[in-house]
This record gives sequence, C-alpha cells and structure tokens, in this order.
Amino acid sequence: VAEAETAYANIECEYRWINYAPDGRIMKVDDIKKKMKGTFSVSETHPVSNSRGGKLSSPFVMGGNSRYYFFLSRKQESWLLTEVRPAYDSHDDLQSPFALPQTNDTYRSLFSRSDTHLISSSQVEWHGRTHTEWLLEANTFWGNRQPSRWRYALYAQPERPERICGVRTYDTGDNSHWLREIVLEYETGDKQWPALKSLDVFVTTKKADYVPWRGSRCELKAYRRLEAPPSEGDFTLSAFGLPEPKTVPQEQEFRSYGEYSLTPTPLARRSYLWLWIILALLLLAAIATVVYRRYRSRSQE
Repeated sequence: VAEAETAYANIECEYRWINYAPDGRIMKVDDIKKKMKGTFSVSETHPVSNSRGGKLSSPFVMGGNSRYYFFLSRKQESWLLTEVRPAYDSHDDLQSPFALPQTNDTYRSLFSRSDTHLISSSQVEWHGRTHTEWLLEANTFWGNRQPSRWRYALYAQPERPERICGVRTYDTGDNSHWLREIVLEYETGDKQWPALKSLDVFVTTKKADYVPWRGSRCELKAYRRLEAPPSEGDFTLSAFGLPEPKTVPQEQEFRSYGEYSLTPTPLARRSYLWLWIILALLLLAAIATVVYRRYRSRSQE
C-alpha cells in the first residue's frame, strides 16, 4: 500500500465525468482537467451537456489546499472568485487506488491504526471475477466532520493483492447494506502500477431498498504521474493570478464576492431572514410605544 501511495498520490489527468439518473438516463456530462497531491486538488470543469437542454453553464474551477477551498467562475477571458470555504480535507474518488475516497485516510494509515478492525478476508465473486475482499471497520473522517465508525470493503484480484480494484462504503445504520461502491479499471499491460482507465460509482439508498444503480462514470482521456510532488502553491488562488484571502470563513459561514457570488446556503438564508424578522419586530414595538404614549397623553388632557 505504501508503493501504491507513491504511484498514485501526485497525478495530472483529463477525463469525462458522466452523471446518470436511476433509470440509466444520462443527466449531465462534463470534461474535467485535474491535478492532485494527496488531499490537495484543483480541477477545471467544462460542461458538455445536460438533460435540461438550453444554454450550458460557464466553465468553473474548484480547488483546495491546507488553508481553504475555493470556487472560480469564467467571465470572458478571466477567472473570477465566487466563494471561499474552510479547507476540505479528503481524498478524491480518483485516488481510490491508495486512499479511502471522501476521507482523509490512506489505506496505509488505516491499517496502521489500532482502532481499525479487520472483520474478514475471503474470496468472493465481484463484478464477474474472483476477488479478495477485505471487510473492515474503522473511525474515519469525512471532510471536516468528526470521525465516525464506518464499515468498508476493499477488493483486489488474488494475483495482484496490492492493487485495489474497488471500495464499498456501508450504511452506518445497517451494516448489511452498502451505500456507495467505486469500481476501478486499469490500463492493460504488465506494469505493476498501471494508469487508471475508468471509474464507476454505484449507489444505493434505504428508500429504494438498497437496489444499486450507476450514479456516475469517469472515462480517463489522459493520466500522467508527476515525477516531483507539486507545491501547495499550485492549489491556491495565487496560481490563477488572484490575491490570497486575508481570512477564511469558519464552518457554515458564507462569503460572496460581488455579482459573481454563488447563491447563499439555506443556513445563511435562514440567518438573514431571522435578522430581518427581529428588526421588523423591534420597529413595530417602537411604533406601538410611540402610539401608546400619544394616546395616553391625549387621554390625560
């Protein structure tokens, strides 16, 4: 697992990301360029099509480093800052060969911790082939959240146990059912650490009786290992010729930048709504007090 981390941690790639509806219809297609270094990443997305038709949205950038996560939108020939959020410390789905997707844990760190419990190791049929399945439980971090106890399954071909071919994440409320599954396909050949060819994400829900369906697919067009790890500066606003933020908003806060700001989160909307309600009530109370004093003054006269 340590060698896999070395082989797949620092990557530049180009791919097509396809989102599907539960009935198999294609909902959205994007072409994406991405650079990754551990939990740091920066991606440039160009929408290709969507099921709603009409005009496609403008290209946009998402990036993250140790200090903050940011969003940029394209305006003519310039990138404009739309939002800054707290740093989101998690690995990308494309880093599944060496890390648990959507968490900050690599397989190496996972198996070196005392809280990780290996439930079983067995040979199973998985996606039409015999694989070794490692079923385990561990306390893992999802982004900025507190660690929670999760059950996972890792899959590898018996002749290549070091090469992870898939990951399942189980329902914390019902460990007999999984919620998300990533299936990795590598380029063919004799290389120990081949480039990724495609990635499929299957999902289930309790509401739909845990019937799996393909939620998205990633088709790699280019996949290049970086000989030297990129600097953190490659994942900052400075890399796009923009000034660094003086402060970073705390969790659940929202920061906008002019007319190009994103729509505030529902939490932010509720906060402003209550503020206006309180101000309105205070104004009504003040008016009522003035009216009452005038009425009382006239009554005494």
